[in-house]
Amino acid sequence: LWLLFGLAYICEALQWITGTTFKLNYFNVLVLTMHRWFDIQNAQRDLGFEPIIGFKEGWADTIDWFKGNWLPKFHKGGGLKGLSSGTQDKIDIQKKSL
Repeated sequence: LWLLFGLAYICEALQWITGTTFKLNYFNVLVLTMHRWFDIQNAQRDLGFEPIIGFKEGWADTIDWFKGNWLPKFHKGGGLKGLSSGTQDKIDIQKKSL
């Protein structure tokens, strides 16, 4: 884990030097390594909640959606930068909203 954070800091320095956006940065490593376990037992007990879509089915749908809508489609000869134009467009949209 410490290795990922170290690499993220190196990538952030390279970002600053080159003006290029890298996917590996401190924020992304932090988000990817944070605790993400959710438990609906309290909602089931207190509110009588029952999910409409089960976890396995919902997870499969989520993976399919990410494959079709979010994962970059890399071009041959993309170089060391590693970002497709679609990914760069998404990053630019996020920058505009800040």
